[in-house]
Amino acid sequence: MNHPGDVLRWFSRARQPPFMTTNASLRDSIPAFALDGLTKRFGNRTVVDGLSFELPQGGVTGFLGPNGSGKSTTIRMLLGLVKPTRGTGRVLGHPLSAPAAFTSRVGALIDSPALYPALSGYENLAVHSELAGLRRGRVDEVPEMVDLRTAARSKVRSYSLGMKQRLAIAIALLRDPPLLVLDEPTNGLDPAGIVEIRNLLVQLGGSGRTVFVSSHVLAEMQAACDRYVVIRNGSLVFAGLSDELLAHGPQQVTARPEWPTDLHKLAAVLNEAGFRTRANPTDVVIEAHPDRSPDINRICFEAAITLRELRCGHQDLEDVFFNVMNTSSSATSTSGEES
Repeated sequence: MNHPGDVLRWFSRARQPPFMTTNASLRDSIPAFALDGLTKRFGNRTVVDGLSFELPQGGVTGFLGPNGSGKSTTIRMLLGLVKPTRGTGRVLGHPLSAPAAFTSRVGALIDSPALYPALSGYENLAVHSELAGLRRGRVDEVPEMVDLRTAARSKVRSYSLGMKQRLAIAIALLRDPPLLVLDEPTNGLDPAGIVEIRNLLVQLGGSGRTVFVSSHVLAEMQAACDRYVVIRNGSLVFAGLSDELLAHGPQQVTARPEWPTDLHKLAAVLNEAGFRTRANPTDVVIEAHPDRSPDINRICFEAAITLRELRCGHQDLEDVFFNVMNTSSSATSTSGEES
């Protein structure tokens, strides 16, 4: 949240007593989010268009989409900061129209963290804890969760951007929420800071929390996420498990010859057989379904190429993401022509 008004507005709602249930299985069966036709228009511009999906609790879910796809607006609607134009939704079983019923169970980081540079990390946490009406003990607990126990005694003005982001996530954890919503937490970070945040997300998701995070750093999303929700132009493109999304891209078979001198011969033989290939310094990546592995192995044998390794796998998330975006764009264009 990028200014004090948002912070005060959020914590005034979060002071509501937390939702409690004595039935753990019932709690776990409730989706983190359940959206049905969620739409947001600003004037004549539709930013989010009929968004519908359910997100089960637990793990790390990446929220992906190009710039201007409506991710931030969707997140603000989920947090009760922006009112939908139409459609409905529920957060942890409570309707979007009653944010006071669920905000006490949601931790959030939107845009740049609202921090007081002249105060220490502990003092920043104490201020936010007081605003939320929380017990003081959490101020001592959360720095260790984000690896800031030592640095929390220092003034925030001395923090790196990565440390500030971790402190902001610590603030979001003050209420010990089962659901964390993070909008671009790695924005502006150097590679080391990005890795720190990625490791933190994996740790939080592995602890039983639900982490819903938007990011443009696709390599880190692939390393951290169990699930993805992908939108384009405010509309849903995909919602499901990581493996299901990666299967949308062309699958790959990687062949590594025993002798590096056979590398170019391997690529040439496979190209001649009709495969599309990409030669790397030590192997050749073939765009092919894993079922074609025996054929690839036979072709190499007949060409007197001994393989050291033949493995199957999917493309990187970045490749799959652009493939899904292009497919979605083509479908939209075709639909428009037909209408």
